[in-house]
Amino acid sequence: MCSFMRCDFAFRLPKLLKVLIVSDRYTSYMDYCNALLRDVSDELTRRVQSVQNAAAQLVTGARHRDHITPILQLYWMPALQRVQFKIAVLVFQCLTGQAPAYLSDDCRLVSDFAQPTRLCTCMSL
Repeated sequence: MCSFMRCDFAFRLPKLLKVLIVSDRYTSYMDYCNALLRDVSDELTRRVQSVQNAAAQLVTGARHRDHITPILQLYWMPALQRVQFKIAVLVFQCLTGQAPAYLSDDCRLVSDFAQPTRLCTCMSL
């Protein structure tokens, strides 16, 4: 993605083609195995966010030092929030039976399990 951004012709492409390139390259990679990105280091989170920023600049045609307003019109979530959202959607689909069986079988509500007995701490004098 970043090497593609350095090409001058990338900014002259029609916006629809830019969106297709970004959704093919960036979005598919970001959404694939996004659960692995949940607890990564801050450095890796910054790197993933910088790739998303480069993709947003490509789609909007903004340069590195341009104002942020046109980029904000994309309504993209920050990279870490996107990962958390995708995991939440996957859990919701598992709990409502919309996910494949191999995922739904391993996902249960905590309330479905037997309630543990209450622990009582008594002080004996």
